[in-house]
Amino acid sequence: MLGQSHGMAFVAFLMASVLASTSWANAFNVKPVRVFLGPGQLTQTLEITNESGRTLSLSLNAVSWSQDAAGGQLEAATEEVVFFPKLFLLEPGATRSVRVGLKSTTAEALERTYRLYIEELPTQREEQGTTLQVLLRVGIPIFFAPQQDRVTASIDAVTLQGCALSFVVSNTGSSHFRAQSLRAEFLGADHTLHYTQDLGGRYFLAGAAGPFAVEVPAEPCAEVQRARIALVADKVQTQYETDRE
Repeated sequence: MLGQSHGMAFVAFLMASVLASTSWANAFNVKPVRVFLGPGQLTQTLEITNESGRTLSLSLNAVSWSQDAAGGQLEAATEEVVFFPKLFLLEPGATRSVRVGLKSTTAEALERTYRLYIEELPTQREEQGTTLQVLLRVGIPIFFAPQQDRVTASIDAVTLQGCALSFVVSNTGSSHFRAQSLRAEFLGADHTLHYTQDLGGRYFLAGAAGPFAVEVPAEPCAEVQRARIALVADKVQTQYETDRE
């Protein structure tokens, strides 16, 4: 079971609210899905396309993005991200360009991270009974490069007690990485694989860490003598092995 780790894997999610008419996402598409800025790339353009058959009312809002010691996602209002417009209508099939930048273009020791949320707003229509309208909200990560781009990771505080494995993955570098695969493998005395769990698919921001916990089911646990943790990310990979206590 995944402990306090929080999936980012995100980039988009759905909000449902009870309104007067029926409307289902996919309402719009955004390209690219990540923004990379730095001294050599001070702005980037997003293309937002209305893929629905109706006029959309879209709102844009930016937040700073960080992670706490437990791997939780922290967001706060910010005026550091520059973009225009903040609110607009988009006709069916139409595409709107939004240029994104930052007020401060000075690189710091650690990569700066933000999110730009693009949210579909409800429209006012005559009530024809209570039905469900699903509104799309997309979060686009924004990364501003550090002074020195250094990507390193470590797997620490590893314990295998009985059927319970716990460990911490830390980003010890200056830039983020995204765990494409984070696998916990449980081996027998002859190195036979008895159980595995994939915990990947999330961001680790610069200087952040995330604790993980895996509980091995009772039947394979009886054969488990060793655990191997293997991290494969877009920019780094590492692994760690420990014996059962």
